[in-house]
Amino acid sequence: MCRLRPRPARTTRTCPGCRQGSYEPNLAGLPTRIAVRDSKAPARATLSFPVPAFTAFVEHLKAEPRRTRNT
Repeated sequence: MCRLRPRPARTTRTCPGCRQGSYEPNLAGLPTRIAVRDSKAPARATLSFPVPAFTAFVEHLKAEPRRTRNT
């Protein structure tokens, strides 16, 4: 009998150059979804998005001008 074992998803640091203590989500690319979790609380809930929706979200963020907290 063949038993399939799930492989752990490969997580990616989204901001390797971020300074210590800053918010940094981890991303995991799954076959049809992108999983997002908080790097400071990895045992807590993970959000999962369809790849096309997550791609559109990231493209929208890239197109928007950066804002500072004071604006």
